[in-house]
Amino acid sequence: MKSKILPILLLCSSFSAFAGQYFPSKVTSFRVYATEKIDYSLSDFQGVVGAGKSITLSRFGVLDDPRNYKNPFFFSVITKNFSLTNGSVYQGGVIATDSLKLRDAGVNGALISQRVSIRNNRHSETYSETIAQVPAFNKYKTQLLNLQNKYLELSSSIESSKKERGGYNFKAVEGDGTLDNIFVIDNLDTNISFKGNSDKRERFIIVVNSKNYVTDFSISFIDFKLGRSVSPNNILFVFPHAESLYITMSGTSDIYGQDLRIGIPGSILAANADVTFENGLITGSLFAKNIYGGDSKGGSNGGQVNPGSFSGF
Repeated sequence: MKSKILPILLLCSSFSAFAGQYFPSKVTSFRVYATEKIDYSLSDFQGVVGAGKSITLSRFGVLDDPRNYKNPFFFSVITKNFSLTNGSVYQGGVIATDSLKLRDAGVNGALISQRVSIRNNRHSETYSETIAQVPAFNKYKTQLLNLQNKYLELSSSIESSKKERGGYNFKAVEGDGTLDNIFVIDNLDTNISFKGNSDKRERFIIVVNSKNYVTDFSISFIDFKLGRSVSPNNILFVFPHAESLYITMSGTSDIYGQDLRIGIPGSILAANADVTFENGLITGSLFAKNIYGGDSKGGSNGGQVNPGSFSGF
């Protein structure tokens, strides 16, 4: 996937003053965020991508949200070390505080980094400049962990009595005109239906709360069904105890059995987990410790992430 988009280089000695204003104030503004690293290939993310340490992408595209296209200083990738080979950041620039490397790749926006190396079929360039660090990455990690603990505390308050919905522990919390349905399950290993209520704004929070699996959580070949009033923006899956999470082909249909072509419906929060995502689609956001997909983990395509951030963030 060679790009004809030529990168624009912008280096700034007063980095904190200039670039700090372009860091999102909340980690949930990212479509995909890893507190440590992302190593990914053969796919695309639609939205802002970030990592606390590094992002390494190959044969990959980062596509920003259309509403941001008119902002020439919008940054679609934010990390410390960024490497892109044979791919493109189609809309928005890149902030990589420590180092930035492009190989037969393009960025349709500004590049801000302490060290920049560009090589393609036409030329090779290397730039360097001393710049200050921005402490946003530690803040993002703290925000993710606090958010995960919030949902863990909510799930812990649910009574142990089983409710009629497939044996799930269930609690409904209503406020601000929105009904938050909180489910607690041991593992996401069964098909799930989100029926919804057409006369209420409802959100669904699925807390996968077992400590018995830890390294054996997965979302694999699950059949999700959405009622007419339910959207991926109102669904969140939380894995508070997961140290690893494997995600692969799962799909969503409507109440009539028609494929909605949105893959996994909802956002995924697994702040302590190494996530491997291959051959699938998430319509939502993805938050984890490390995120892997594509050739870096076994030779298949990395999973795709499309817009659909959780409305409850």
